[in-house]
Amino acid sequence: MKVCARPDPGGHGSLSPMTKSLRFLLLLPCIAAIGAEARATNQLGSEPSAFLKSFASSPVNWMPWGEAAIARAKAEQKPVFVFVGSFTSELAGAMRRQTFANAKSSDWLNKNFVCVIVDRDERPDVAAQYEGFVGSLKQMTGWPLNVWLTPDFQPYEGATYLSPSEDWGAPGFLKLANEALSAWKTNPASCRKRATDSIAQMAPIPSSPAGPWNPDKLRSRLATDAAAWRATFDPVQGGFGDVPRGLEPELVRFMLLQSADDKVAAQKTLRAIAASAVRDPLDGGFFRHASDGAWHIPYQQKTVTDQARVALAFLAGAEGPDAASFGECARGALDYALTRLSHPDGTLASSSTSPATSKRPTGSSTPSPATSSSPRTGRCVDLRVRRPPPTPTTMRRSPSGAAGWRGLQRTTRPWSFQASSCSSSTRGSTTRPAAVTLGPGRRQARDSS
Repeated sequence: MKVCARPDPGGHGSLSPMTKSLRFLLLLPCIAAIGAEARATNQLGSEPSAFLKSFASSPVNWMPWGEAAIARAKAEQKPVFVFVGSFTSELAGAMRRQTFANAKSSDWLNKNFVCVIVDRDERPDVAAQYEGFVGSLKQMTGWPLNVWLTPDFQPYEGATYLSPSEDWGAPGFLKLANEALSAWKTNPASCRKRATDSIAQMAPIPSSPAGPWNPDKLRSRLATDAAAWRATFDPVQGGFGDVPRGLEPELVRFMLLQSADDKVAAQKTLRAIAASAVRDPLDGGFFRHASDGAWHIPYQQKTVTDQARVALAFLAGAEGPDAASFGECARGALDYALTRLSHPDGTLASSSTSPATSKRPTGSSTPSPATSSSPRTGRCVDLRVRRPPPTPTTMRRSPSGAAGWRGLQRTTRPWSFQASSCSSSTRGSTTRPAAVTLGPGRRQARDSS
C-alpha cells in the first residue's frame, strides 16, 4: 500500500515533530526579546514625562521615582541605582543610547539593583538633593547624575556623566557601578555610615543668635570672593572659568555690584556674549553655552529660563555707552521666550533645539517668521510647564567655605533625603538652582543642560 502525506493548507507538506520543535527553538530568542521589550515599555510608557517616555523601550527595568520603587527596594534589600537627567540633556541621551541599551549592562543592572529614573524638570527637589551629594562627594556638578543608594534611599556613591567604557583614563559606568555593588555586598554598614556622614555634612549650619550688624565685615567677604572669581576671568575673550563657557548671568550680576575692576570684567563678558555666536541673530534668544573659549561654537539649545536670566544680566549692565546694545539684547531674549516658546493657554515650552527653530510649539496660533523661508529644522521640547508658586528660600555656602556669589544664591533645597512619592506641589515645576553653581577651583560640569 502506498501512503502519501496529506499536504498542509499552505502547500508545503506536513512537518515532522522534530522540525516543528526546531523551528520553535529558533523563534525563542525573538519571542524573549519581544517580551523583554514589552516589559520595559510597560514600566515607563504611561508616564507623563517626555524624558521618562524616551526610556520606555530600554532593556533596563526602570521604575519611576515613587512609593512603588521605595517599597521594592526595602522588600528586596537591594541597593538602588538612580539616574537623574532631563529630556534636553545631550549626555543623558548619550547614556540612554549607549550604556543602557547594552544587553549585558542592562541585565547586570536588573539583577543587582533597583533601577530608578528621575526627570529633574519634574522632580527638581529630588534632583537638587542628589546634585548636592555628588557635588560634595566628588567636587563635580553637571548632568546627568548617576547615584547609588542604600535600600533606605540614602546615597553612598555617585558621579555625573559616565562613559560606557574607560576612555581618556576616566572610570566607565560599569567600573563605578561594580565598585558601588562590591562596597555594598562586602560592608553595607560602611556604606550606610558614608551616606549618613555625607548627609550630615550637607545639613544646613545651625543658625547662631543674631549679632550686631557689621556691614564692613560683609563687604570685606564679598570683595574677597569677587577677587577669587576675577582670577578666573578671561581678559581676552571675556567670561569666567574654563570651557564649556557658560553665560553665568547671576555671577555677572554679582560682579557688576562689586569693585571697579569686577564691574569691568562683568561688562566685558556681557559685550562678548552680545557679539558672540551664542546670541542667535535670526530667531533671537541665547543658546545655553559655548563649547569653546572664543564663544564661536554654541550648544544649540535654548531654554525659557535662560532667556529670563540673561535678560536680567543685560538690564543690570545697561548703562553708559552699553545701554542701547544691552537693552536690545534683553529685549531679544524676552521676545524669543514670549513669541517662540509661548502657548495660547499661558504655558511655555521649556526649551527648543537647533540653531533656529522653524516650527512653533504645538498649539501656537501665531505664525513663525522662519516657517516659510528657513531651511533649518528644529524641535521644541514642549513640556507645558507653568510658573511655579513662590517657595521658601534659604542661604547656602560654597563647599570651599567662602560665601561668594553662590552663598547669596537662592535655593529651595530641603536638605533631607527622605524618599517620597511625587506630589502636586513639585511636579511640573521648573524651579531649580541656577545652571552656574561652580566655585573657584571646582571641576567644570561635563554637561550643563
